[in-house]
Amino acid sequence: MLYCARCRRLCEDTVKRCPACKNSRLRAAHEDDLVLLHRADEYTAARLAQQLETAGLTFELSPCGGSYSAAPQDAALLPTDQNIYVRYGDLPTAQALSAALKEEIDRANALTEDDPADSVPPRKRIVLEILSVTAFLLLVMAAVFGADAFANWVRTLLGM
Repeated sequence: MLYCARCRRLCEDTVKRCPACKNSRLRAAHEDDLVLLHRADEYTAARLAQQLETAGLTFELSPCGGSYSAAPQDAALLPTDQNIYVRYGDLPTAQALSAALKEEIDRANALTEDDPADSVPPRKRIVLEILSVTAFLLLVMAAVFGADAFANWVRTLLGM
């Protein structure tokens, strides 16, 4: 694997430039190079940092905005997101810890998410949406006609 010292990402051996930052100065990755594991939200980054520390792995957290970012226009990037860097020699272990943590968080989210919209069949949901839109339009029409009738009533009272 090739290593980009600018953005600390790993690249395929066949590329001439880093796909993330377009740096052409790539070199072979060394065991002690800190490489990007991934970007995570603040909660996940803190949990992963705790697990990496417990496993005795060398790592570094840095805010996504504080270091080189390949996609500053990324809409999914939050100000609290963190880049997680680990030693190249520890990368397989860190990836395994990260995958286990992701599964754990996904399971916890699946237990807490009871979205009633998912339990409604698609046809019934469409009928309900059509009825909702129709009811909304009827309310708007009633408000417009009611305001017009009220204005006409006021005019008759004032003799206009």
